[in-house]
Parts: sequence; C-alpha cells; structure tokens
Amino acid sequence: MVKKRKKRYLLIEASTDIQLEILKNIVEKTYVKLFGEFGYVEAGIRIVKKLDKRYILECFYKDVHKLVFTLSSIYQIEGVDVHLRVLGVSGTIKSLFRKIHKMRSLEIIEPGIENSDLGKNVDV
Repeated sequence: MVKKRKKRYLLIEASTDIQLEILKNIVEKTYVKLFGEFGYVEAGIRIVKKLDKRYILECFYKDVHKLVFTLSSIYQIEGVDVHLRVLGVSGTIKSLFRKIHKMRSLEIIEPGIENSDLGKNVDV
C-alpha cells in the first residue's frame, strides 16, 4: 500500500506585486538550479492562492526547508529587486490563516488577509 505524503503550506510575502505565472517560473528555475529537475518534481511545489502581495505555496513536508532556501535565494525578478519573506508554514490552509490572525493580533504582520479569502482558489 502506498503511503500518503504529507503536504505543507507556506505563506510568503513579496516586496512587490508579482504575477502568478512569473513567480511560478522563477521558483521552478531557481529550485531546478539548486536541487535538479528530479528534486523539483519530487517536492510537488505549486502556487495555491494569491492575496495581493502574499502567496500560498504548497509542497511536500520533507522539502519545506529546500523551498524556503529557494525563496530566500530569489532576489531579482525581471530586473526588479524583490524580497520574498516566509510568514508562516502549516499543514492546512485553515490553520495557516489561524496563525496569521494570531500574528496580526500580536502586530507581527500587517492586516491584509481575511477569512473571505479562504474560498478563493487559484491553480497555476
């Protein structure tokens, strides 16, 4: 019997607004450069949602640290300086939003993500 692989969701914030397709391509190129094509396919990376300058990415549990490293090594997209910051990691999107609301109440991050954004799904 095949064991189900655990997924993790990462909420990232970009310093500038980036189109989904451009972000997907730059994450893919950077990850492939660092860990190879096989590593990219094994990681199961996909962009789940876009919320203004924030994005929810999905990957398999064992590859979270590789994805965080990949995101931290992206500093320029199409000649524009960009900074990607990981705001949180969670096992479900719902608990990720719970963590974000808790951080907002502690004034760690600025407002911008609402519960109404939970229903909007963007697959790339």
